Amino acid sequence: MKRKQIIIILCVALAVCTAAITTQAFSAKTEKPTKANLITTVYEQSTAAEAETLNQAEAEAEGSTKEESSSKAESTTAAGQSTTAQQQTTAKETTTQKPAETTTEKETETKPAEISITLSITCKNAVQYGNTSVPQNGVILSSKTYTAEEGATVFDALKALCEKNGIALKYDKPYYIQGIGGLNEKDCGAGSGWMYRVNGATPMKAANKYILADGDEVEWYYVTNSKDN
Repeated sequence: MKRKQIIIILCVALAVCTAAITTQAFSAKTEKPTKANLITTVYEQSTAAEAETLNQAEAEAEGSTKEESSSKAESTTAAGQSTTAQQQTTAKETTTQKPAETTTEKETETKPAEISITLSITCKNAVQYGNTSVPQNGVILSSKTYTAEEGATVFDALKALCEKNGIALKYDKPYYIQGIGGLNEKDCGAGSGWMYRVNGATPMKAANKYILADGDEVEWYYVTNSKDN
């Protein structure tokens, strides 16, 4: 009885051992392709990672290139704008700059010398004659200084001072004076009228022909006859 049990136990043990060996062999066979597959998978993953890294590097490089190009373009645009602004400023300054002053022939010409004379207008003879329309002190214009260019005439001085002092001057032509200050020829008789003298002397020239000299004293005076002075 015991012997049979021992045999059965041994058979069972043998079967178990056989089954175990068979399982191990099967496992060993199936492990090789699993490892190979694992190696392949790892390689593929590594390759994919490298490819992705490469793609990222290329993308970054491309982005950097675009940024550099954009930066260069912006720099070029800014430089162009700066140059344009500078040109506009220069053009504006050139436009607004005053032209250089040039000396004209007139400026280089020597200015005529100036002379200074004195002139007065009196009518005392008309007052003595009885004319009441004139100043009764016998003075229409007290002695006034007149500055003129060299070559001025007695008529020039009379006309300028009458205009300056609001005194009416009536003349047919510059060489013949008809009236001064409202006192006209023949107002005090047929022989009455206006005459002038320079430095106390009566020139035998028309007023527009007598050239004045610096320091001359001119007096216009009214006469009622040939004897008045």
